[in-house]
Amino acid sequence: MAFQLNQFRITNQIGEVMDSNGCTLAFRLSSTYTPAAKAGDVVKFAPTEVGDLPVVAVPGQGDPNMAVVLFNAKKATYAALDVTEFGVSSSIITMAAAGALNRGQLVSWDPTRGQIQATANTNNYLGYTLDIAVNAGDIVRVHISPKLNNQN
Repeated sequence: MAFQLNQFRITNQIGEVMDSNGCTLAFRLSSTYTPAAKAGDVVKFAPTEVGDLPVVAVPGQGDPNMAVVLFNAKKATYAALDVTEFGVSSSIITMAAAGALNRGQLVSWDPTRGQIQATANTNNYLGYTLDIAVNAGDIVRVHISPKLNNQN
């Protein structure tokens, strides 16, 4: 009998949960969410929009980084008002690097490039890397542990 490679596990997908104990929650995208969200995108809470679930919005440069859209093999993108799962604090998620990153590097979301970047801001970050990125676009594991400006 001939064996075939498992074609569903050849490479890591951006936005995959890499630990079985990660914390994932369902959030609703805000009514003004644009462009469509995809796996690996980072979101912030929409503080004034009411919903049946917590509502999230697109963060701008310097905004708090709260959660990461998770990979879903059935659906590639999400529009405004869609509900999907997000990796939050204590999750380990695969993400694309905007450039070279060291292991243990604090990172934040670069909304312009749609990738994570090194940050020296110890008061506002998404988490830290568990792998080394050599080039832009390298996929690395990130331990999601957001620190926000208003936390001690």
